[in-house]
Amino acid sequence: MSVAADPQLGDPPDADGRFCDQLLTIPVTPTTPVERETECCCGRDSCAYLRHNNEALDGLEKDVRTAAQLGQALLVRHEAYIVEAEESRRQMSLRIDSLEADKRNLEAENARTVQENRDLLTHLEQLNGAIADSESRAGNLEATLQGTLLEMKRGGVEDCGKEVERGRKEIGGSAGSAGEDREGGKRREGASRRSLPAHGEAEAGRQSNSR
Repeated sequence: MSVAADPQLGDPPDADGRFCDQLLTIPVTPTTPVERETECCCGRDSCAYLRHNNEALDGLEKDVRTAAQLGQALLVRHEAYIVEAEESRRQMSLRIDSLEADKRNLEAENARTVQENRDLLTHLEQLNGAIADSESRAGNLEATLQGTLLEMKRGGVEDCGKEVERGRKEIGGSAGSAGEDREGGKRREGASRRSLPAHGEAEAGRQSNSR
């Protein structure tokens, strides 16, 4: 005998939350009619009331046996559901534990990532500060270099002026010496010319005396 499971009878749902539509198999044992030694008040075995009562008792006994078999089948099915539910709960518990472990690992990884980002931001700020300091020092060095070059240019112009002045003085000294030399030459030439007539007169006197 097979009876379909009815949700209204309170059957437990299956693993996915739906009521199981599998047929419930109930073992049926063959029964034999029970001979009853009952008598009617009228004393007749063929009494219609007696026969009706016996048929009602037979039907009631059959229903009782069917109910017992159905209850046994439901009990077996309930035990199977209990086993399946325990296994599902165990699997779900393992899954929850695994998810919680993954969650803890992800939280730890997230914390490490956040700390690494903070360290990188700190390092970036330090690098930006170092770059700003380097740019400031470079600007100061550039200004110092420009000032030094300007001073060198100014010093070079002054040195050139001094060299020109020194050259002028040297040229002027050379010109003065040349002029003095020319004046001395002229004086010596005049003296020579003046000494020539006197020398001639003396020579003529010596010649006349010898005569």
